[in-house]
Amino acid sequence: MRLFIGCGLQAADTALVAAHIDQATWPDQWRMLDRASWHVTALFIGERPAEACDPLLATVEAHAASFAPITLSEGTLCSMPEAAPSMRWVRFLPHPGLTALHHALAGALDVAPSPFQPYWPHITLARSRGGQRHVLEHEGLLLMPTLRLTSLSLYRSDRSANGRIHRPIATRPFIGTGPADPAAVA
Repeated sequence: MRLFIGCGLQAADTALVAAHIDQATWPDQWRMLDRASWHVTALFIGERPAEACDPLLATVEAHAASFAPITLSEGTLCSMPEAAPSMRWVRFLPHPGLTALHHALAGALDVAPSPFQPYWPHITLARSRGGQRHVLEHEGLLLMPTLRLTSLSLYRSDRSANGRIHRPIATRPFIGTGPADPAAVA
């Protein structure tokens, strides 16, 4: 199974992003991800056997219990990578709480953390069709002033005829009391 740990969107946040996309023409040029798959990745794990889920779930539960909800800011429409865009994201400003969670999960699971610094939180909306370059309509448009992440999930990523579908296996709420917002971390 292909696995990762992430934070799902609340229904109102999914509806807000969907409303922006439904008014745009650019989705016709991209392979859109299923809206139920939208999430913010905390840590990509990779291929693991099914029996690896129990220890991974224990790690998700422990980290959700020690981290407070995280509020991301300035979610803008962004295409990546810049040189040859193949993905469209709602990209948020880097957040110390999510970066700390990312590194804590990587350490606990002995998985390499992201090599990209800073760690850019994002929601992947679409991928290019067959590696084609597409019009980058509305690049930089503010879609979400804030996004509150309230839970942590172990996800599986399955192939489908329309690309990958991401579904949570189990979800735990953030119930920790540590700093959750940039002002509190300073």
